[in-house]
Amino acid sequence: MENRVIEFEGVHNVRDLGGLKTADGKTVRKGCLIRSANLSEATDNDVRKLQDMNLQKVIDLRTVREIGGEGDRIPESTEYINNHIFPERQEGISHEKEEDKEMDISKIDLGDTYAYLMNEDVCVHNFGKAVKHIMSTDFDKGPVLWHCSEGKDRCGLVSSFLLTILGVDEETIMEDYLMTNIVNEPKAQSYYDMFKEMGRSEAECEGIRNVLLAKRSYMEKARNRILEKYGSMENFLKEGLLLSEEEMNEFRKKMLV
Repeated sequence: MENRVIEFEGVHNVRDLGGLKTADGKTVRKGCLIRSANLSEATDNDVRKLQDMNLQKVIDLRTVREIGGEGDRIPESTEYINNHIFPERQEGISHEKEEDKEMDISKIDLGDTYAYLMNEDVCVHNFGKAVKHIMSTDFDKGPVLWHCSEGKDRCGLVSSFLLTILGVDEETIMEDYLMTNIVNEPKAQSYYDMFKEMGRSEAECEGIRNVLLAKRSYMEKARNRILEKYGSMENFLKEGLLLSEEEMNEFRKKMLV
């Protein structure tokens, strides 16, 4: 797969969806659709780079409480939209809270979280709002960027929905999702080693590793729940995300070359 990684000093897991091929041989336009981890640690050089990219919008998928004092550092000219996916009262279910002392890390299965997100109407509708914000961008002026905390789970699901709309096949979508592990595998191993040194059980050490990794099984559980609930991905896009055929066709016209 073409290298689509964009290097920053303080922002991690950044890549362009541009360059991916659709099932009918078209190509996703480059320099328009950017996914990443959060931008709270962006350096001054990173902010200037975002400015040079003419970044139009940032879609932050985190809850307000989750953001706390770690807000994004972005150019003044960039529109910031907080489009949280979890209801505030349920934010702790995501892996960003994996160090919560009340959680048994050894028993966390993020696949269940993905299935939960696809089962809860409020979460699905919030995903739909995020996708609409992204699709409505004037890409002739510059790109849009969306993120959660790690740029893995909520961010990965949004990316998969956009690529599905554009006609990218399932395996290519999965490969993009799993690219997060290029960044997160070393981090996951460091947390595993730290937990080992603390004397935590093997199950807990594996648990902390797993919540930091992208896994095929997580995305498969989300897709299975979508198909169980909506019957098809097409129905999900229209009935779940509330996207019209006109909106999706317009997005394809803007994004495919």
